[in-house]
Amino acid sequence: LHAWLAGSLDLAERELRELVRIRPDDVDAWYLLAETLYHGNPLRGRSVLESKEAWERILAGDPDHLGALDHLGYLEWREGNEEKADSVITRYLELDSTSDWAVYKEVFLAVARRDSAAESAVYPKVARGSDVGAFLSAFVAGQGGERATALRFAEPLTDPVREPAVRRMGQLFQATIEISRGRPRAALVALEPVGGQDHDMYLEHKTLFALAPLLDPSEATLRALRSEVEAWDPASAEDVGASNPFWTPHREHHSMLRRYLLGLITARIGDLPEAERMASELAGESGPPGASSAPTAFAATIRAQSAWKGGDAAVALATLEAAPLNVAVDLTWNSAFFAHGYERFLRAELLHAAGRHDEALAWLSTFSELFGEFSDLIFRGAAYLRMAQIQEELGQVDEARGHYRAFVDLWRECEPEL
Repeated sequence: LHAWLAGSLDLAERELRELVRIRPDDVDAWYLLAETLYHGNPLRGRSVLESKEAWERILAGDPDHLGALDHLGYLEWREGNEEKADSVITRYLELDSTSDWAVYKEVFLAVARRDSAAESAVYPKVARGSDVGAFLSAFVAGQGGERATALRFAEPLTDPVREPAVRRMGQLFQATIEISRGRPRAALVALEPVGGQDHDMYLEHKTLFALAPLLDPSEATLRALRSEVEAWDPASAEDVGASNPFWTPHREHHSMLRRYLLGLITARIGDLPEAERMASELAGESGPPGASSAPTAFAATIRAQSAWKGGDAAVALATLEAAPLNVAVDLTWNSAFFAHGYERFLRAELLHAAGRHDEALAWLSTFSELFGEFSDLIFRGAAYLRMAQIQEELGQVDEARGHYRAFVDLWRECEPEL
């Protein structure tokens, strides 16, 4: 349990597999193993489908286990078993028809089926519901729905009746939906209201969006962005708390993220000695509970980006491989930084450059989970395109065609210059 809470994913998996071997009927142990595999596998370049057996073992011991029904419904859908997915989700709703999670399951079904009538029917429940229910519904619709549907289901989070921190999360969701569809200018417009309330949150995500794959910012753009980040002083910002810390995941970590982003920009520009200095300073910091290795991982990313910029992809890859992404599973839900999307995509690119195509595809596929971490949307379009290109190189024509189609479908409303 300590390893699980600390985000030591490999250790947690080993210990939990040993525990279920000794106690095969221990539902709680199977549950922790299932959560570790489902939420932790993308951080290790592995599929969430590996968790399916654990969820099934939970249901064997407790057929009414809501957590297992919740996750298994998605996994069945993910594998194309739509009838079985419907059956699992229907069973869930028979057991729980009123909670926040029940509303989210209704949204799941409506969005996955592309059922506009069902989407309209469930929307008022979302709009009237709790903050958590609105978050979960926006989470699902943003990933599986059409752009208009995704933006619509994010609106309840921005309702003026909700507290400011929740509204900012809704605005971030809307911006993330736009960037995921190849609309960086629209993303900045959606993000702009955040800047008037929480400059830290605004600049962190503005910078991450600018560094997203396929955007290819010019050196002038990167230098202007670096000046903006250099002028940012998180310590002087007004504290913007929330009734629940879930809505402010970076509240005590803005200085760490500033240094990380500044190092990435500097490496991308090609000022490699300065990037190394920033990485060294960052590596000496302490990470948050559940992600104590985050500064080390962020420093490794800066160094890997520098090595790649300097033409040494092998060193870049070795640097990332030496810095595992250990994060407690509950920290990846609402943080683009603790979900380590930039690191994962960079690693996939480097694996491809090294000719390790199967591993590159495995890492890229972690962004294509229909209901993975919300921030993975930032990288999803690029992941589809890279998978298609790699598969085309390997002669996997049908698979490549499917991923090209997925990319075009996601980016069909992209801004003209892209």
